[in-house]
This record gives sequence, C-alpha cells and structure tokens, in this order.
Amino acid sequence: MDTLPVGHAQTKYNGAFYQTISKSSSDAAAEVVPEIVRLLAPRSVADIGCGTGAWLAAFKNHDVQEICGLDGPWVEADQLEIPRESFQKIDLSQPFVAPRRFDLAMSLEVAEHLPSEAADGFIRSLTSFSDCALFSAAIPHQGGTDHLNEQWPEYWERRFSDAGFVAFDCLRRRFWNREAVAWWYVQNMFIFVRRGRTDILQRLSDHVSPAQSWPLSVVHPRKYQDVVDKLQLASRRVDYLSQRPFMELVGAMGPSALRAIRRRLKR
Repeated sequence: MDTLPVGHAQTKYNGAFYQTISKSSSDAAAEVVPEIVRLLAPRSVADIGCGTGAWLAAFKNHDVQEICGLDGPWVEADQLEIPRESFQKIDLSQPFVAPRRFDLAMSLEVAEHLPSEAADGFIRSLTSFSDCALFSAAIPHQGGTDHLNEQWPEYWERRFSDAGFVAFDCLRRRFWNREAVAWWYVQNMFIFVRRGRTDILQRLSDHVSPAQSWPLSVVHPRKYQDVVDKLQLASRRVDYLSQRPFMELVGAMGPSALRAIRRRLKR
C-alpha cells in the first residue's frame, strides 16, 4: 500500500526529519530494548511506524531474529537500518491487517501523527499483531512535526481496554532519570497486554507493585523545564519591547511593514 495518509505531505517526513530523530531513537533503543528483552523475551517484533528501523535494529542486536517494520512510502530504502525485506510500506491512517502474529508489537510516538478519526482503527490494527504491545504517543502541547492528535495517555488506555488489553506502567520509573533516553519516550511509554495472556500478565505483575503506580498523565521535568525556559525568554522579550519608544519600534519594522501601516491608516 503506497498511498499517503490523508492530510500528510511526503516532504514532511524527509531525510532531514529522520536525521533529526535518528540519534534520539538509537540512543533510547540502546537503553530500553535490553529491558524489554529481559521482561518479555520476544522472539519476533513488529514496529508499526518504524521510521528507519532504529528500534528494530536494536532488537536484532539482542538476538531477536524475526523483525518487521511498517511505515509510509516517505521512508527511502537507503535510509533503513534494517534489511529491506523486513520493511513494508503501508498507509497507517487506514485499517490494516497483520501479515502474521508476533511476540511483540510496538508503536512509539506515531499515533499522534494520524487524524483523530483514525485512532480507534489504528489501535485495533496494532493489537491484531500481538497479545503484547509497547506503545507511546505525544501528550497535548508536546509539539512535533505534523502532530494531528496529541492526547493524554488515558485516551489511548481506553482504546486499548476496548480491544481487551491491560496497561502496565513498568518502564517510566526505571528510565525516568536516564539522560540517554529522550524524555518523550520516558514520559509516554507503556506496555499493554491482552487480558487472556495470564503468563505475560503474571510476569509483568512481578515487576510492578501498587506502591509503584504513577498517574497515567505526567509531564517529564525535562519537558517542563523546556517550556519554562521558552516562556521566560518570551517574557524578557516583551519586557524589553515594552520599554522601547514607540517610534523606535516602528522604525525597526522595516520598509514593507511601514508601507502596510500607512495603507491601513489611509483607509
């Protein structure tokens, strides 16, 4: 399926986009994947919205031999970090069927790029791949390239619950202070398990106690500090401008702005 999702422009997910996120993906995967392997011991992994395949490459480096990456046609073959035969082009905004079952399905910071009307179908499609899913998605005002549906984790938890899955918050605390893991992964990562899989449920329950439970919706300190820094900078700029004489500010606008003001005053 080589069609672009509705509302997406191919140029938004170009080489520059993947170059920007490549290091953060690889660094995070190097830290998180060993823990996932320890917890779940997957022999096969599918990554829906895999980008260049950095996370799958990390799984392969930890002896997970069967990998499958799916993403849009904007991912060029020469950008892939996984074998080309392990990658499939797909329209993620439309319902899709798993080519086969996997021990683990994952989708990290992808769902927010899809329109809200695609959310239910995307989770149904994701959960058709496996009884266990590693998932994260951007929270409101997180910011990013072409984010169409930023939601708090409760929004996604309800959709997983409707599909018969239970949420486990067993990763955020472990990686909360790991500088090598980008804050958006640390803040948003959950594992979801199908209710009937008592073996996996028990295994994860051994690693999560009620005393360790956090609210689903939290903001990482690194994100909080970034927002505060930007607000303080904006406030300083406003204070500076408010102290400048009006005509000095007008003069700094440039000829085109002055002409626009004159036209407005003549009306």
